[in-house]
Amino acid sequence: MFGDGSKLRRAGFTQMQATDEMFFSLFAQLRAARIIP
Repeated sequence: MFGDGSKLRRAGFTQMQATDEMFFSLFAQLRAARIIP
């Protein structure tokens, strides 16, 4: 877990995605690719 995201923002990573949204998106992609049911 990261305590400070300032280095990431300085490196250009300015957009953040909530953890639950990330997992839902990942599982949707895996289902679309028929990797998981």
